Amino acid sequence: MVPPVRGATSMALSELSSRDAVLAAIKEFDDLGREAFLKKYGFGPARHIFIEHGDHHYDSKAIAGVAYGHQFPDRGPLKPNEFSGGEETVSHVLEQLGFSMSDGLSADTPGIPATGSDAPSRAWIFQANPGLYDLQGAVQALGQLTWLVKQHKDDIKEGDTVFLWEGGSDAGIIAVAQVIEGPALRGDNPQEADFVRDADKFAGEQLRVLLRVERVLKDRISRVDLRKHPVLHNMTILKAPQGTNFALSDDEVRALTALIPRGTMALTLEDVEAMMTGFAKAGFQCSEQPTSHRNPVVVEWHTGKDVRRYRLWAFDVTHGGGGPTVRAADEFRIQITNGPSSLADIDKDGTTDLLVGYSRDRDSIIAYDRRWLERWIDKTSGGERGSPSVQVKEADIQAGHDKGVHHLTKTANFGQADIVTMSPAMLPAYLMNHQAVLRGTMTAEQAKSASPNLGESTIVDYCRAQGFPFEADLLARYIAALLTKPFVILAGISGTGKSKLAELVAEYYSATATAASASSEPAPGDKFVFVPGRGAPDPKRFALVAVRPDWIDNQSILGFVNPITGSYESTQALDLILRADQALAAASDRSAAPRYFMLLDEMNLARVEHYFSDWLSCAESRRLRPDGTVSQQPVPLHRSKDAMDAQVSNPDGTTVTVSVPAMLTLPTNLVVTGTVNVDETTFGFSPKVLDRAMVIEFDEVNLDQLRAGTSGSGGAANYRFPETLLPFRLATAEDFGRLPIGTHKHLVAINGILEEARLHLGYRAANEAALFMTIYNDILPERATDADWQRALDAAVLQKLLPRLSGNRAKLEAPLSKLCLYLRDLKLPAGDVNLEEFDPAASAALPKSYRRTVEMLDALRGFGFVSFFK
Repeated sequence: MVPPVRGATSMALSELSSRDAVLAAIKEFDDLGREAFLKKYGFGPARHIFIEHGDHHYDSKAIAGVAYGHQFPDRGPLKPNEFSGGEETVSHVLEQLGFSMSDGLSADTPGIPATGSDAPSRAWIFQANPGLYDLQGAVQALGQLTWLVKQHKDDIKEGDTVFLWEGGSDAGIIAVAQVIEGPALRGDNPQEADFVRDADKFAGEQLRVLLRVERVLKDRISRVDLRKHPVLHNMTILKAPQGTNFALSDDEVRALTALIPRGTMALTLEDVEAMMTGFAKAGFQCSEQPTSHRNPVVVEWHTGKDVRRYRLWAFDVTHGGGGPTVRAADEFRIQITNGPSSLADIDKDGTTDLLVGYSRDRDSIIAYDRRWLERWIDKTSGGERGSPSVQVKEADIQAGHDKGVHHLTKTANFGQADIVTMSPAMLPAYLMNHQAVLRGTMTAEQAKSASPNLGESTIVDYCRAQGFPFEADLLARYIAALLTKPFVILAGISGTGKSKLAELVAEYYSATATAASASSEPAPGDKFVFVPGRGAPDPKRFALVAVRPDWIDNQSILGFVNPITGSYESTQALDLILRADQALAAASDRSAAPRYFMLLDEMNLARVEHYFSDWLSCAESRRLRPDGTVSQQPVPLHRSKDAMDAQVSNPDGTTVTVSVPAMLTLPTNLVVTGTVNVDETTFGFSPKVLDRAMVIEFDEVNLDQLRAGTSGSGGAANYRFPETLLPFRLATAEDFGRLPIGTHKHLVAINGILEEARLHLGYRAANEAALFMTIYNDILPERATDADWQRALDAAVLQKLLPRLSGNRAKLEAPLSKLCLYLRDLKLPAGDVNLEEFDPAASAALPKSYRRTVEMLDALRGFGFVSFFK
């Protein structure tokens, strides 16, 4: 499957650099046993490549994924779908750490013969007559095959290894398979119909086994070479080739195994999944996918406006064949072994047929001129045995991975042809614009901009797409603030986008789930189906409440009893609160209930304490019980013994009758954001309000940037924004205890400075600052040099401590001067610094809070009084 992005955490397998982490994963494998280990982490058995350690073999991808979690416990193990490339890529990483790899040939590797004396008791050669069945095409296209059993019906068992033999003038072994269901009466398989050349031979119920194709050989092991082999020249199929099922001795199995070169495999389902990762990056989600690889790869792409369908005839990219004496060492190729039945089948029924290859080692897709596919059709329809190959230089393949798109031309027998190499991220753009991209008349950027891209998948991109290029750091601080304390104040001059910031974040995180995103796993099917991964915002989860100057009590928020009608009169705010409460009650996990967002616009046009005091007091009464639940004091709404009816309005104009209880517990899934301007028409904030809020001030205006039309969200790619909001939780002493020791010492020092003015943090506020720093630090770009979380501490001081500062010069000059020095140098002053001048442009350890504190100190010295709010 193609999963949504897990935040922005790096999932690069190349980061695995700890041999000890791999050994820890191996120990866990030994402790749990293979089946339990694979089941625990969601991996299937390895198909080809295994780690050799001690006397045992271990599934390579599973070990690598779990080892990643041991090395990076904060990120956790890699999931199977978070790898790019196949087992060869994993093998390279593990070999760099000093581990030996085997080619899937151990006794404890099911279905693959061993290299030593512990070979499976049974292995077979199954022969196909090319006049009756196209075995070469079938093994390239199908993950599973049925096979007639004419001999040894009582001996062939599930788990046996089968070498698949194609007869004819160029007879030989072309693939390795495993018996996954033993002999039984079975009808013919409709999926194999395209490869059956004599239907009468395979019609009706016959004794058959079910095989899984494990490996397709790039170059067959020919009958000519086998007759020269000192052990294999005596095989029954060489002496008496009439038959279907031939037994092999242990010596013959070992000898055949030694002839199979490492890494000779066709594309696997994992390879195809790696090819499709560009859809997730473009904001689309996989709602259906095949359970095994079959050529062609069918893709159905729902772009929101229409549905586009493709058949990708996809082949493995391997070395050019024949060794360096035949092909250059840097020359790689695809070999076309199947395609549409006829030219009339190309682009049939609105489906576009395209020819591609995939290099798992470089995680690069190669798209070819389709005339090579037409050439294959010409040869096969004319009775020729054709599998044309197309060579591409290694440097060209790598250029596609590195640059996104790389164009080249090649002379073919039909004239000049185009080839494009690209990273998987470019596949959606290529599919939609394949003709122009293949010819080189459209650049990668042009193709991206001309393609549907819901990859406004981060909140920064979403805001930019709506015309509001907010700084990534501003969004990160706001999101961390509302996850810490569901009451955030946005302060600044009019027109800077305070209301729009809150509205767009609400839209992004209230987007309705699509049918695909409702389940983490795509449904099994016969094609890849991609649908938009994010639906439209849910208007029922957001309310913009305009505060009026005449609000003098809580009725403007919480409603009131109408003495004439005897019913309860709801308000826009209470409508939202009741909807949030219903969603909370319906959630199986209350902490993960969908968030609802209230925006109190111009909230200080009236005194906040007058209309919002019930909310502030009751929300602040929340406590964490020992069982993990949250308790709080409810808000009184009316004094009736029974619940009262109220008409709640929906955004679409409809109304619904709901019951309003006498006492309402404020829903923990409701986030309140207030926007404020500070001027002669507004009121200030009491310490009660500021203590219960996180405050973010932004009033920087860059008119040069506005004129140039440039984005203010540079560097956003490195931020690790969550795709969904983290579950609700209260800040506790445990959050404070988890701070790095350096962060703790700095916070203690800063709090000690503020204590001189009686403006220091209490226990609750300290816990909230710690929780904020933890969440914000996880969103910030990773930086190894920031072990003490100085960036997070800087933001916490700016948003939680500085807004508390208000007073005259006698009270604040000394602590502000000391605070400026500490924020700049992270050192306590040795003496009196009241008269020291501070340069706001100076380099500082905590730059954001340092500059704001210097501004406050200058204002204090100039006017004799200062408040955080400008």
